[in-house]
Amino acid sequence: MNAYQTQGLILLAAVLRRPSELASSIMHVTVVLNGGTVIDNQEIPGITGGALDSHEALPGPIYLQGTEKGPVAFRSIVITPAK
Repeated sequence: MNAYQTQGLILLAAVLRRPSELASSIMHVTVVLNGGTVIDNQEIPGITGGALDSHEALPGPIYLQGTEKGPVAFRSIVITPAK
């Protein structure tokens, strides 16, 4: 396929009041692909596979992953922090 896909991702972590809460923080994800919701407010239990450490609720890097089937191009990436 040589057409660009549109994807939206909302990742929400629990609001933390103390650093000790980091280990038990709950995250939820919503994914929209080409205008259709494919994952809706799904809980992410535990640490994700791309985590650098156990402090996932703290700011950190964002990874863009390609595919084994060939090159992947990213046209427009917009990151908006939650308020």
